[in-house]
Amino acid sequence: MNPYIKHLSQLFNKSMRSLAGEDYRNKSYLVALSAGSDSMALAQLSIMNGMKIAIAHCNYMLRGEESNGDENMVINLFENLNIPVYIKQFDTKTIAHKEKQSIQLIARKLRYDFFYELAEQHQFDFILTGHHFDDKIETFIINLGRGSGLKGLKGIPPCNGKIIRPLLSSSKVDLLSFCKILHIPFRDDSSNLDSKYKRNFVRNEALPLMASQFPGFKENVGVTMNIINEYYKYVQKKVEAQLEICIKPHDYGSKLLLDSLTDKELTPFIVREYLEKRTFSMSDIDDMIHALSINKSGIKLIGKDGSIAISDRQKIIYINKEIPDFCFDLNLKDGFMDLWFGRVTIRKVEDETMKIGENQYLLNVSKLEEKIIIRSKHDGDKIRSLGMNGSFQKLQDVYTNAKLDYLEKRLQPVFVKNSGIFWVPGLKRSQRNINSDHCVVYILEIS
Repeated sequence: MNPYIKHLSQLFNKSMRSLAGEDYRNKSYLVALSAGSDSMALAQLSIMNGMKIAIAHCNYMLRGEESNGDENMVINLFENLNIPVYIKQFDTKTIAHKEKQSIQLIARKLRYDFFYELAEQHQFDFILTGHHFDDKIETFIINLGRGSGLKGLKGIPPCNGKIIRPLLSSSKVDLLSFCKILHIPFRDDSSNLDSKYKRNFVRNEALPLMASQFPGFKENVGVTMNIINEYYKYVQKKVEAQLEICIKPHDYGSKLLLDSLTDKELTPFIVREYLEKRTFSMSDIDDMIHALSINKSGIKLIGKDGSIAISDRQKIIYINKEIPDFCFDLNLKDGFMDLWFGRVTIRKVEDETMKIGENQYLLNVSKLEEKIIIRSKHDGDKIRSLGMNGSFQKLQDVYTNAKLDYLEKRLQPVFVKNSGIFWVPGLKRSQRNINSDHCVVYILEIS
């Protein structure tokens, strides 16, 4: 065997053992194949290493006869080798227009949806893609320009669930030479020459220019990426352990409780990881980190999916579902009602001076009254406080003094009769008039 071919095959074998296990030859693989030299080399290396493969090819119908030529070559070549071939055609332009997304983004979504569908349908253990060393460098440059942060600069992961990328240590030149030495047919995509696309600009113009000024530029970037990746893995392990401690799910999203952290120096990393996963931009995340560093409440971020994140002292309140304005009628008769905050039980009592607990309220009402209302807070709500000589206090001030966060304020129940608030459970009770002979007394209890 040609020493060059043998070296690439051994490198591929080493990568597969690392990514799919020592018994990787006993597993099945779907090879994502474009018909270019990278994926054709991937398919051939898989065959040479005794792997059980099938081929998946997407025709995006973007280059007319050229796209059809790619499809025909793939079918003819691999069917002659008795290797299963799965083809899917997409009207990519129409779909991109309908979804209001770029052709590149929609094409990526379409192909990965297709690959995962095939993997599930035919029980493939892994999906192989032909990403190589040059792709990794290009991705680094693109993510650097986008301000993608540490996660973006660590490069293309060699393994991501079912997706594995065994060629990340091989260069484009290596794979092209491999195909030429073995006379493996491949096709060039003419759209790769168009530098209006960001990746093509980086590949065709930016990288050659940098390499002309800095010898070994790609290799040096690769070394830097490896260093970044080691730092990232070290910090990420600590961040994930802390996130398990300080994320508290709720019905409308979750809370990040930073007071629960055992390592406060990780705060910016934890906030960034928490918000990045929830569609917030890098600049918004920076604003949130700054707000938390000065203990500023009320900073509100809006994610790409419409979700919100609000700073509240050393907490972030994340909400990805609409919180309704609650309002329920409770009839004045013995019974109970299950509400968003718990069960409210009501029963008639004779002793209007009986001792009550924190979650109970003695309510005296006119014999003519039929119901009370339990609702969310309204703007301008006030309560006649027991501790303020009968004067009114704004509910907003009551909530602030109790240090309720945004979600707690939205979910706090308010009990109302005759348009007047008489009880804010856990926070305030109003003055009661218990001297009328025409009143009925009920005990309310929350459980």
